[in-house]
Amino acid sequence: MQELIDSMNEQSRLTRGKYQLTLGGLIDKLKDCTSTKRVIYLTGGAPCSPDSYRGYYSDLAFDTTCEDVTVESLLKLAQECVGKVFEGYKGGDYKMSEDTPLWIDSYGSYNSVAMMDVDENTLEVVILLKRIE
Repeated sequence: MQELIDSMNEQSRLTRGKYQLTLGGLIDKLKDCTSTKRVIYLTGGAPCSPDSYRGYYSDLAFDTTCEDVTVESLLKLAQECVGKVFEGYKGGDYKMSEDTPLWIDSYGSYNSVAMMDVDENTLEVVILLKRIE
């Protein structure tokens, strides 16, 4: 029975990864950006402190409360998450991979805001977001 549940969860995670940004996608996009530029969320704040996402423990969420995050520092942080095991909010261990979907949220929260893309402009790198109900 557990194998069936795990298989269903994996399929759900892979489906989410087809329409929102994944850890590997974030890494690839950041590699193409100017390393010294500041990274921000479209809604304010900047990504840091990754953790298992409360909405889907197998997914990864970056906090929203940081400032002064550069492309270089976020790229390093994202690369360190590949293969790392995070504990789910109510327990369980979840290993993150390049196809792990990304969200923004503070630890223990569930706001349904997904990372969708990365846009570099002349001043900064903006992470585009979408609320997914």
